[in-house]
Amino acid sequence: MGRLDWQTVELFLPFHCYCTRMDMKFEDVVLDDPDIAKVLIEHISSCGIRPLTKSRTMRGRFQWDDTILGQLYGDLALKFFTFRQDVVEMEMLRLKSELNQTKEMYREVCREALAATQKERAELTAAMEAAQDADGIAA
Repeated sequence: MGRLDWQTVELFLPFHCYCTRMDMKFEDVVLDDPDIAKVLIEHISSCGIRPLTKSRTMRGRFQWDDTILGQLYGDLALKFFTFRQDVVEMEMLRLKSELNQTKEMYREVCREALAATQKERAELTAAMEAAQDADGIAA
């Protein structure tokens, strides 16, 4: 796998700390698909991981079973889905704000251009009137 960007590294940091404290082996895997549950199951199957093993003891504290692990994977998929939605919503808000700023800048430029055009017209009108007055006096 290629190098991870800093945002992804930050995302994995709490998991790295937890796994290190629990003396668990871990590997960073980034799965990008709209159907989180499907891609997670496909990855687990393709790696030959057997996540749903009955009565597996974890450091002697409690027993894992199919129900607990199924809920764990479901919760994990839901958390990643929720996180992804939050990221998308934050990006949408940022883009909306940026769009509003751009629209306001455009309006301001248009106002300035209109004011400059009106001033120029007023100056041209005054110059034409002065020229006509000068022609009238000269004649």
